Amino acid sequence: MVYLTSDADDVIEDISPDKVYIIGGIADPVIRYNQSKERAELHGITTKRFPLIKGMVLNIDHVVQVLSTYMETRDWKQAVLQAMSNRDLRKLKRRTIKNLRN
Repeated sequence: MVYLTSDADDVIEDISPDKVYIIGGIADPVIRYNQSKERAELHGITTKRFPLIKGMVLNIDHVVQVLSTYMETRDWKQAVLQAMSNRDLRKLKRRTIKNLRN
């Protein structure tokens, strides 16, 4: 099992058909960083995050779209860019412009 959370230190390299992927999500009006990572690690579950967007919280729809696009293209950059709204892309650009546009 692999728990997908933006708090993870390790980046997911590829999707493996022999693993189960858990989309992290805690319904709370306040974002509490590391909560999902700590909960997964407490249960011995490996945590991973998407490339390019460390610390950026995505909703479940975006996560599913990133995974789906990645499965079609095998390109994380394309998958992340396609899933995000223009507003999210502006935030991402401010955070990781060097990694994203090079």
